Amino acid sequence: MSQDITLHAPGRGLPVAPEDLWGQPQNGNALGSYQPQNGAPQPQPLKKLQRLLRGRMILALCLSAVGALGGAYAGYKSQVPLYAGETQVEILPVLPSLNVMDKAQPYFTQTLKNESLRIPSDRVITAALQRPEWLNAGGHKYNKDYVAVFQNNLTVTLAKDSSMIQIAFQSENPKLAAGGANAILGAYVEMKSSATGDSQTQKLKVANQELEEAQRQKHDLTEQMLAKTKDYGTTDLTQLLTDMQQQRQHEDFDVSMSELALKDAQAVMPDAKGNRNVSPLTPPEIAQFDPQMRLLLDAMEQKTDALRQAKAFFGPKNPAVVKAQTELELAVNNVNDYTARANKRFLGETPGTPQNGSAMIPITQASIDAQAKSLTNHKVALADLTDKITKLGAINQSVQELMEQSKRMDEKIK
Repeated sequence: MSQDITLHAPGRGLPVAPEDLWGQPQNGNALGSYQPQNGAPQPQPLKKLQRLLRGRMILALCLSAVGALGGAYAGYKSQVPLYAGETQVEILPVLPSLNVMDKAQPYFTQTLKNESLRIPSDRVITAALQRPEWLNAGGHKYNKDYVAVFQNNLTVTLAKDSSMIQIAFQSENPKLAAGGANAILGAYVEMKSSATGDSQTQKLKVANQELEEAQRQKHDLTEQMLAKTKDYGTTDLTQLLTDMQQQRQHEDFDVSMSELALKDAQAVMPDAKGNRNVSPLTPPEIAQFDPQMRLLLDAMEQKTDALRQAKAFFGPKNPAVVKAQTELELAVNNVNDYTARANKRFLGETPGTPQNGSAMIPITQASIDAQAKSLTNHKVALADLTDKITKLGAINQSVQELMEQSKRMDEKIK
């Protein structure tokens, strides 16, 4: 049997080109013929795809665009956007109290960490789920199962190098995101306030009561002081009391000198006409009761000593001795003048010309009666002034005690 082999021209009568069948161009030689490797053309996928889509390019582009749009839409719908509501709370490093408002809080860094852990706790979240910030935003009502859901969407971060704690809550609803953050903040602040608020409020209430009581007592003390000193026009009676005591000293001096002068006059035997020649009051007698006379006598004694020392040191004719003599004479004159005024005041007459070494003062019976009446008046005035000083001293002591109490009330009020 004979077999015939028929050769066909390359590419003729075939549905595709030879390179499409073998992936490389054919030379048109007999099947199985040798193909050299050097210089062989590289495959071209773009041309291959173009031939496969021959006549279908527009349809392919349209389908590609529709597929891309559909994929993009599906991807967009598959990713739900999340909103984050954020807020912050600041923890102050002080311990407020009624007495010391700025007391430093120890271990403040550890306190910040503790507070940042307390905020996302179940207790705070439970309170937050029942707050109006969350419920008014359309939030889920409280139940134990939802606490964990809420906690998963809550983030609490301690800001670095600050005392701020940042609170963030995520939700698909922007209102819930903001409401969740605000509800957590409100629940935490309310919880911290309630932890110390009761005792602090009670302390503040007591402090206000003490303040009101101190102010009332201060007012009562002022009213008492005004009532006690209404007759004197001032609550400070110290100066008035000092003036009255000085006046009493003068009145006491007048009584003593009047008694002395009256005794001297009554001790002298009257003559046939009833008159008496009384020795005048001497400076030592006056000095017993009068501090001014004592000062004059002391000055005269000092001038006498200065004159004696000047004579002993410089000699009798030295100018220093003359000066000392002049100063002594002036001091003696001062003593004599004061003595004369005292005799005129208490005896009614000044000493006359010395006779037999003494100057006598004639005293009539009328003058003695006038001295006795004057003495009585001085004693009455002294007694009255003493009573006033005693009364004023008691009032002043009472007012001073009230002032001390008022000062203590001022310290409480401050």
